[in-house]
Amino acid sequence: MERETMDEIVTSRIRGDRANVSKMLAELSHEEIHDLLCYMVHDLNYSTIDILNVTEFLQPDVKVFREEEPGPLEWDDLWAAMKKDPEKWQLTTEHMYDEMLNCLPPRAWIRNAFLVGEPDHHNNEGFPVYACFSKMQGKCFARYLSLAQFNAFVGVKS
Repeated sequence: MERETMDEIVTSRIRGDRANVSKMLAELSHEEIHDLLCYMVHDLNYSTIDILNVTEFLQPDVKVFREEEPGPLEWDDLWAAMKKDPEKWQLTTEHMYDEMLNCLPPRAWIRNAFLVGEPDHHNNEGFPVYACFSKMQGKCFARYLSLAQFNAFVGVKS
């Protein structure tokens, strides 16, 4: 895909031109969509949230999260799933998102993502790791992140 086409899609998204973004994305192959997302991450330093905001326009058969995922998890089931697969965003409920947002002042909070105020544990480098909750594509997700990982996720430059 030509860089000019990728720039036009990104610029249309920034301008909020939903119809143009949808039309352009509908005409792309899976490989071209992959190229566009890589360009946004590597060349433009877009955050994960910005990438997900663009993916809402993709064809119905292109999914960021697999449909066969189990239903939303809460409490002990959610914590166990997050510990079992720490690299994966776990689907949770809006109730759980709200409970965790309101239980303590967040350690960090940007847009629709936050770190719960107290760390759950420390990683191998000794940095605190928090439960992170995020709303993406109209759903709530959670996983453990350090503050540095959270900043990278939301696009904050260190």
